[in-house]
Amino acid sequence: LFLFFEGRTDASGIIDSIVLPAPPRGQSLSPGQPDPSATYRLHAELPQYLPLDTTVDIYEGVKTVQPIQLRLRME
Repeated sequence: LFLFFEGRTDASGIIDSIVLPAPPRGQSLSPGQPDPSATYRLHAELPQYLPLDTTVDIYEGVKTVQPIQLRLRME
């Protein structure tokens, strides 16, 4: 397991301009070639909210937006 990025969102809850490694898109041009995406684990947390773990698929040269919604911790 490798950590590729760790950061904080801006006031709008956005982190922009993260570039993560992904396989070349050309790998998907021929039948039988591997999936040209890379799957990353995303972990988000904020005090007073339940942490969230999800996955996101990344493609080379494609901007990906992963919306998340944290649920308020009920204690």
